[in-house]
Amino acid sequence: MAGVLFKDMLHNLAVVSILSEGTASSVMVDDADRPRAAVTWSGSRIYIAGDVSDVFSGLAETIAWRADAEGSDAYVVYMAPEADDDGFMEPQGFQAIHRTRNYYEVDATKRVWAAKPLQGYTLHMIDRSMLSMGLMNTNRVIDEMRSERPTVEEFMEKSFGFCAVTDGEIACWCTSEYNTGDRFEIGIETAVEHRRRGLALQTAKATIGHGVTRGYSVIGWHCWTDNAGSNELARALGFSHVCEYPAIVLRRDSLAS
Repeated sequence: MAGVLFKDMLHNLAVVSILSEGTASSVMVDDADRPRAAVTWSGSRIYIAGDVSDVFSGLAETIAWRADAEGSDAYVVYMAPEADDDGFMEPQGFQAIHRTRNYYEVDATKRVWAAKPLQGYTLHMIDRSMLSMGLMNTNRVIDEMRSERPTVEEFMEKSFGFCAVTDGEIACWCTSEYNTGDRFEIGIETAVEHRRRGLALQTAKATIGHGVTRGYSVIGWHCWTDNAGSNELARALGFSHVCEYPAIVLRRDSLAS
């Protein structure tokens, strides 16, 4: 029954994966018999649905308790596109920053994804061999892999991705996230000193193209509305805008200052 409350959040594939038991997580509701609001988690990502104003107080307490138990310093709370986040209560010890995100989507079977490595760079699939090469930024790639998979091994089993490599350094990395059914979402980052060269475009093409060969067709892309580069990249790849939705960034007071 809690799944019905998340009907306006199915653009977040993490929610779909949790509800279909592809991602291990619990779903909490405000009332077991007649739920009006629901909350679920994926790592530092929190998803709330339904009449969210009813759960803000309890959620703040839960986040504060969980943060202390896990030693976490930051979370992001995701809400449905039309949700009202004005009444959100800050967990004790945290500062809340209200922001908005865009969601884009593309039918990957309708396009050709021919990736072209740029001069001086090579494209590598993320695999155990690549991770053992001692390349700079390997730990950052592993952090990305584990941002939604608990272990590297589970990432290798359920997800995939590509990197652009140059002179012993991983310059750009792109991974599939929350692979569910015929869908996955994109996680992508380029090291600062290698940006504005087209690396993300080509690395994303390689990842999406590989996904098509494995039977995926619907690819999602989330980014902050004020991240001009990510929004431009999504459109350059042929993604279409689907919706804008509120998100609240929570940071420890010591970090926010």
